[in-house]
Amino acid sequence: MYEYTFRYFGVFKTFGNNEREWFFQHKSLYEAAHKNFISFVNEVINAFAESYPEIGNLNAKSTLFRIYRDIRFSPNKDAFKINFAATLVKERKKTVDRAGYYIHIQLGNCMLAGDIYIKDKKSLVAIRKKISTDPDEFLKTIENKYFIDNLIMHGDTLKRVPRGFDEKDPMVAYLKLKEFVIYHALPDAEVVSPSFVSKCCKIFKAAKLFNEFINEAIINYYHSEHNN
Repeated sequence: MYEYTFRYFGVFKTFGNNEREWFFQHKSLYEAAHKNFISFVNEVINAFAESYPEIGNLNAKSTLFRIYRDIRFSPNKDAFKINFAATLVKERKKTVDRAGYYIHIQLGNCMLAGDIYIKDKKSLVAIRKKISTDPDEFLKTIENKYFIDNLIMHGDTLKRVPRGFDEKDPMVAYLKLKEFVIYHALPDAEVVSPSFVSKCCKIFKAAKLFNEFINEAIINYYHSEHNN
């Protein structure tokens, strides 16, 4: 990870206090750090494309999240995020949810993840149905040594089995999940190391089978729904 990007958030946290006036007075610092992060993401794209060619045509800038926070419905009225983040995904149609690969850079809270933000409840149903009907395939994605050694699976859970599913289903613990998150937490020192691009590729390769399972579930469900 380019150290300048990381150093910017140290300056912002110490002096900025998320104040608009400070941010715009020192916007050149942000712009330099932002450019720095884009360059880093581009390196990751190029390196990861060796094993996942579909990623290779992404524009690094288009994968980044905005620094400005949406505060309309949030009790937290801070104007700016205190992190840089990007999601690498083959395609993200507005009508179809899709899993990708997530980079989150924040002082004391850095991570790499398999990323899917589920906007459509039908996507969640599709994932649950595939887990129930193809349990062995799903378990293969999360019980292989490469996954276990590199990733943690996490997600908020329903108290009851979701409607339409059997409480005696052997996969019931997974069917109760309201979200599907896999991640690898990172110490700050590792983020600024020369080998961080390689580290990203290693973690993303560990997440690849899981992401492919999630995407296949959603896309097949989407196509079957529109072909009927």
